[in-house]
Amino acid sequence: MDGTLLDSMGYWMHLGEQYLEERGIQAEEGLNDILLRMTVRQGAVYIKETYHIQETPEEIMEGVGQQMTGNYRTRIQPKTGVVPFLEMLYRNNIQMCVATATDEYLAKEALERTGIWKYFKGIYTCSGVGHDKSTPHIYEAALACLDLPKEEVLVFEDAIHAAKTAKDAGFKVVGVYDAWEPETDKLQEMAYRYTKDFSEMEALIQ
Repeated sequence: MDGTLLDSMGYWMHLGEQYLEERGIQAEEGLNDILLRMTVRQGAVYIKETYHIQETPEEIMEGVGQQMTGNYRTRIQPKTGVVPFLEMLYRNNIQMCVATATDEYLAKEALERTGIWKYFKGIYTCSGVGHDKSTPHIYEAALACLDLPKEEVLVFEDAIHAAKTAKDAGFKVVGVYDAWEPETDKLQEMAYRYTKDFSEMEALIQ
């Protein structure tokens, strides 16, 4: 969903800057690159110690979470071409599921607000299946929901690590360009199909 259906990765990448900005603090250049190499807790500790914030790391983590919740509820929009593409698939009786690392309640809120939840048969989350996208459990769960042979199912992914997991599990993968994926060339090489814009995807079902 994130970076594939929804143009949300930029919000995740700038979360540290946004958190500081809302508190009147100017972030250092390259903060996002620093935080990307850390766990959420490590990032919270770094922000506290570097910017001398009074809140505890736990309070910073909670604040960042609330901030991202607000983004899903009010700001994040579908990527270019997503809505007409989904409408076309729906009209052609193509079954679809969402497989996402985002919590279900947030994912549903964003999908409903943007008007695209109606196209999907179900939603599966990493927390719900108990595994992240380094294993194929979430894709296998969505496959069971669709009740189709694996060779008839396409997995759309913008992230190279998730795409590799799906491909290694025997799925055909459609790579989706996202500006925040640093290995787009590798994703394009490994994908069954690749797109930079969903408006060019109609040929997939022809």
